[in-house]
Amino acid sequence: MKAETNRVITSFAVTPQMQKQLKEYRKEHGVSISWLINNLLHNYFERLGGKNNG
Repeated sequence: MKAETNRVITSFAVTPQMQKQLKEYRKEHGVSISWLINNLLHNYFERLGGKNNG
């Protein structure tokens, strides 16, 4: 399934505490949870070995 922005829709599980933290961060900083997670993963994979990993 693809979103209108040509992105793949996926899901994963987090702990209730992590979900609470993500919602609080979204409320305080006005960023979407999807954007935040995507950027965190992108940065993580870049640190692992560059462009081919993310």
